[in-house]
Amino acid sequence: MTVKSKTATPTPEASASESEDTQALAAAKASREAFAAAQDLATDRQTAHDDAELAEAEMEAQFNQGNDHTTAIEYATALAEVTRSEMLYAAAERAEKAAESAVINTDVTLSVIAQSWVQSALKGVEVIPSFYVPKTSPSAAVAYVIQQKPTEVLGGGSVKGKVSVKYYRPDLYRALDAVDIQAAAERAHCRVVAASSGSQGYGDNSMQVDTVQVTIVRGQSATPVITTAPTSRQASSNVAHAFASDLAAHCQAKTDPPVRGVNREYVGAAIVVKPIDGKVTSMEIDDAGVRTTTVQLNLNYHREGTRTVNVDKHLKELLTDWQGSIVLNFGVVSSIKGSIDFSDPLGFTAVAVKVVFISRAR
Repeated sequence: MTVKSKTATPTPEASASESEDTQALAAAKASREAFAAAQDLATDRQTAHDDAELAEAEMEAQFNQGNDHTTAIEYATALAEVTRSEMLYAAAERAEKAAESAVINTDVTLSVIAQSWVQSALKGVEVIPSFYVPKTSPSAAVAYVIQQKPTEVLGGGSVKGKVSVKYYRPDLYRALDAVDIQAAAERAHCRVVAASSGSQGYGDNSMQVDTVQVTIVRGQSATPVITTAPTSRQASSNVAHAFASDLAAHCQAKTDPPVRGVNREYVGAAIVVKPIDGKVTSMEIDDAGVRTTTVQLNLNYHREGTRTVNVDKHLKELLTDWQGSIVLNFGVVSSIKGSIDFSDPLGFTAVAVKVVFISRAR
């Protein structure tokens, strides 16, 4: 539902917003009830059709056995009932699909995720997650992040879907830039495509409304839900390899070719990084269902080519980049530390990384 701040003394505008919330929630409830009723009717009509087909089949079986106890009128009635029940069932199915498409979404998971991106683009402006487009004309600058379709779950704690941002502003305020939203999402380690639909006048109080459509290709909530507990096998196969690949890429110059994966190693122009293993060293779930998972990663690297690269510097940058990011099946990185063993210019140098993930088990 819509998230709004409350004041001790409601203003007329706040009261109008609360009334609009109530009406929207009531409409959503009614749409769900209508869909449930349509589902029940479709189920009943399907049962009636199945029964009619069974009765007709039983009569035919009796005829084939030479039993003439059923009259021609009864058989004709049975045939007619099959046709009648089939048409009623088809009509009920169409009504069910129409009722399903008319269900009003109240899920604002994506709106809440996108709220921080919009807030970053509109510093000082109130940003409100919502599932409906407000009808009340605001008198001050405000932005709504509207989600009208349910969230699609990708698994591993990631989600996708679409939201639209409507920014109501006085004429003198700067228009909302889709690029700012996309940049904020990327800083939050989410992949989105944001496109502006332009601005237009709104109401009779010299307000403008800017609209930005945001497609969330892969998003993450503050604490993603991951019902299956992470394992050491996943830490070795997924997390260690992801970190090794990123470390090799961080040590690349702009003119270097892309890092290559060769024999479970990541080959860059200056170093080759090899993930050794990963292990879940501890896991705790609190009363609220929040899971804290600690993972230890072990890697090594050796020099490649003749160029000198400051691996320690790039490791620190990578640790900062991973902070707050999401790793599939593990959750959000709440803390990460790493260290490099004494560098061996001719052989392998060990790298140890400790990562703490936060997720929800339920």
